[in-house]
Amino acid sequence: MKQDSVCKHMGPPLCVALAAIGLLVSASIAQSEADGSRNDTGTDQIEVGAHTVVVIGASYVAGGNPERPIAGYQIIHKGVSGEQSFEMLARFQRDVIALKPEAVMVWGFNNDVIRSDRARIDHTLRRTRESMLAMIQLANTA
Repeated sequence: MKQDSVCKHMGPPLCVALAAIGLLVSASIAQSEADGSRNDTGTDQIEVGAHTVVVIGASYVAGGNPERPIAGYQIIHKGVSGEQSFEMLARFQRDVIALKPEAVMVWGFNNDVIRSDRARIDHTLRRTRESMLAMIQLANTA
């Protein structure tokens, strides 16, 4: 399924928000590298007073690179290989809210779409949207 088709079903505000988050993270990483703030020590040390961002998602989040932090931010990767958005929602309280991060990035709905039977894609996208919106609501009320 093409991205524009997914956005049509998920709704423009949610797709725009996810795209914007991805662009901001990419820009922040590029800026960190440009100004020399990349952690070249190979350790996961975070500067004192760093802000915390939790990234929740599937395997692409689990494989996050702690050796490539965004300057001033401690990035905590909470990815579980193969998970769909409803499974991320089930662990959101434990893996995100309990850590009291300054921000959270919900990165995922790929597995929902990839694993969906084509005949049930409308149901899958509805469930995915509900899960994503529930995570946003939990994050906003925490």
